[in-house]
Amino acid sequence: RPKRTLTTAPSSNARASNAVPRQPSHPPPQTLAKAVTGMLQQFTVDKRFLQAKTVGVGYRFTKQAHDLDKTSTAAWGSIVSGIDEGDGWVNVGDKYLPMDVNGKRVLFAKVPLARTTSGTVFST
Repeated sequence: RPKRTLTTAPSSNARASNAVPRQPSHPPPQTLAKAVTGMLQQFTVDKRFLQAKTVGVGYRFTKQAHDLDKTSTAAWGSIVSGIDEGDGWVNVGDKYLPMDVNGKRVLFAKVPLARTTSGTVFST
């Protein structure tokens, strides 16, 4: 039995074979996350997962949990500006804050909802 071959005529709106596929106008989410690392951004200091009875998270002199600055604390509910180092630490001036304490997230990046000519609106 002979093989049947189905052939169709190209449609009038078919792309030329040498056309370059159109790239999406926005980067994938993982690219956006990487772009934020290393840039100054705002973080909310939040104990919702930790349920701590302390006044806040202690700043560290280095990226070592035990290198605590006992005179400086980021209070719960406050907003700090820093640079996400991409390794679980946020650089705040000349000190550091951990993103997690005892395995629980305590720093949450404030994500801009919109940018307008009058300023940036952040989520709460």
